[in-house]
Amino acid sequence: MSSIYRIGRKFGVPVHMDTYMLPGLHESGKSIGEQARLSRKMLLRQSLKRCGKSFRRDAFSLYVQTKLAQLEDNDIRYPTGVSCMAGNCSFTVNWQGEMRPCVSLSEPASDVFEVGFETAWRNISAGTKELRLSSKCGICSWRSVCKICVASAGLETGKYNGTPEYLCKYAKKYAELLGKYKKNI
Repeated sequence: MSSIYRIGRKFGVPVHMDTYMLPGLHESGKSIGEQARLSRKMLLRQSLKRCGKSFRRDAFSLYVQTKLAQLEDNDIRYPTGVSCMAGNCSFTVNWQGEMRPCVSLSEPASDVFEVGFETAWRNISAGTKELRLSSKCGICSWRSVCKICVASAGLETGKYNGTPEYLCKYAKKYAELLGKYKKNI
């Protein structure tokens, strides 16, 4: 990670690195230690380190203050539907011609070769609008620092509306780290 940031600084190119890795499709039933991704402890350490390197110091301080303010605002309600671009304005088509809203979602899916591009897009766009997170996630006080989306919930728990313990624990600890950082500003 440090080398990638160094290259970005050398060429004046902003670098954004996301340290949360979704579990692989064939790893979701395995324990965290058996999966090809960072442990929660390493994820936390690298997440804060990544933020510190992605922002100028003053911007990082503002990021911390903003996130902590969001955590304190108990009136914030988050969407439980798909809130990213997946199926709203972006898609992926795999090597078999199957259009999906996101590389991490196996459904909704539509065969471009069979129904054509426009129909495939309408199918996955409509299907994406039906996907929902857990209602707990919509009111969770840790949501502003959580990595949850329907794809991560599905891969973490087997259900799009499941509540992934891995991400819940991550969000709580990340919020604690932000609080500790603020004290040192």
